[in-house]
Amino acid sequence: MKTYLLAAACAVILGTGMAGPGPFAAVAQSPQTLSEAAYEALLAEAKAHENPVDYDAALTSILNRSDLSDYQRGKTLFERATRRWKDGMDKLGALDDFEAILAIDANHPFANNAKIEKGWAEDEIIWIEQQHEDLQTIAEWFDGVFSLGRHDEAVARYRKSGISPTPVQVQTMMAFGYICEDRPDAPKLHQFGPERPDLANLHWCGPAAAMPGPDKAPRLLTASAPATGSPAPGDGKNAAARKDEAQPAIAVAGP
Repeated sequence: MKTYLLAAACAVILGTGMAGPGPFAAVAQSPQTLSEAAYEALLAEAKAHENPVDYDAALTSILNRSDLSDYQRGKTLFERATRRWKDGMDKLGALDDFEAILAIDANHPFANNAKIEKGWAEDEIIWIEQQHEDLQTIAEWFDGVFSLGRHDEAVARYRKSGISPTPVQVQTMMAFGYICEDRPDAPKLHQFGPERPDLANLHWCGPAAAMPGPDKAPRLLTASAPATGSPAPGDGKNAAARKDEAQPAIAVAGP
């Protein structure tokens, strides 16, 4: 009996890392839970998408399942949150995912990493929100708002302005389905200024041009931020000093 208890205790200790589900998954699942083999196959299929938009949709599809164990749900949330944050496609959504992991179980294998990356994401969101208090070009404003996940609002303001997006922003909006090729029935992307060859045959194809309200409620993280304009400390680091740890704000690869 003593040998059995000692072996069980060692198994619990060794199973708390992030290499695999360990005993956490065995406790937090029922007989109807998706098998680890089937789950890993779904995750591998999702990761095969090079386009972050398709990858995010595939992970969301997994999360919509009702047969995930707590370990599987937390791992999928962590995958989606990290990608949303680092790709700069939905930082507010990433924050929600990190918080959802912590809500599953404080001892979840991904809880510690979720807490750390949540602090980094909060720093960046604060920095972005504070930049909006200064004068910005529409391109600068778009990069910040779009990276927060307020996509419809950011795109609608660009459409309403008549100003042409930058080449990188064009690729981003094409990946998200806001800009289409060869759609003569839709408004042309280029409205004013010198012709740009890269905008030829490109048209707006997303939501209506009228500027809507935010499609994500502001988190108001700046409420307790310093008045100096520097990001509030989340993990003791400054967001500007972590540029080598995160991807550019808008860096979405094409399909």
